[in-house]
Amino acid sequence: MKIDILYSGSDGNACRVYTPNTSILIDCGVSQSRLFVKEEFPVDAIFVTHEHGDHLGGVGRVARSMNAKVYLEETTFTNISKNIQLDNCDINFIISGDTIDMGDFLVEAHETNHDSKGGIFFIVEDKKSKMRYGHLTDTGIITDKMTKALKTCDALLLEANHDVDMLMTHPKYKDWIRERIRGDYGHLSNKQTMEFIRDHLDLNKIQWVVFGHLSQKTNTPEMVMEAKNEIMPELSKVFIAPETITL
Repeated sequence: MKIDILYSGSDGNACRVYTPNTSILIDCGVSQSRLFVKEEFPVDAIFVTHEHGDHLGGVGRVARSMNAKVYLEETTFTNISKNIQLDNCDINFIISGDTIDMGDFLVEAHETNHDSKGGIFFIVEDKKSKMRYGHLTDTGIITDKMTKALKTCDALLLEANHDVDMLMTHPKYKDWIRERIRGDYGHLSNKQTMEFIRDHLDLNKIQWVVFGHLSQKTNTPEMVMEAKNEIMPELSKVFIAPETITL
């Protein structure tokens, strides 16, 4: 399978996972024109992680135009149905622990720790190769239950949202915003993510890691790589989203 991380950040998120026979999106927080800015591609289903607009703002229009199924947690749908047009979409409710059979893939849903109701992340398994791709952003911590699921993956996109020093000194952030972002229901910092990989993942099993959902205000790709090199210099196959990679 191929993973095309098209957008990853506060201005929109969309990741395409596909084979010649099956094409799915994890999140669609961009417009249809942005999603297909290079070329149009098939979309069999859209898997939504949570209610925030940068992750689902484009779901309705794309799902209708592509005749794609939409999978999301019921409270996510309830919270956003008045603000986003999901009329005439093929809505399918899922909960953490579910596995969805979707063409060439098995898609697992696992809960996150974010300030949104019903937040989930996804692991996509290629039925043929048995390779597993985990896609996790928008969580303040990685719990033991999340760790158990992520350890089964062969490749990952993990959030590296902010550098703590930059966050705490950003002149336009009020204290409550800083505390929200760095809290247990906020976002993972560079240090949190690198220490999680170092302490919990088998680097001999992991083929590659992509770091995503970088804040444009409190992080840079250079700072992510600096944290990686300081905490975990032995991890070599790393990328910064957006990125297209084969697994």
